[in-house]
Amino acid sequence: MCVTVSKNPIPPKTPPTLRQAVRMIASLGGFLGRKADGEPGVTTIWKRLRRLHDIATTWKLAHQS
Repeated sequence: MCVTVSKNPIPPKTPPTLRQAVRMIASLGGFLGRKADGEPGVTTIWKRLRRLHDIATTWKLAHQS
């Protein structure tokens, strides 16, 4: 997920915090994370988790041996 969101092929040395991970998932659908936006809601997270699943499935298919 970090690689997809940051568009950097090298994953970070330490995993993101839970808050950072939730915001990364929400950003897959356009969540901007501005100061006045607040935290992403349940619906936003659910929709973006489905998108993350699609991304992960595609990656697995592309990297099968």
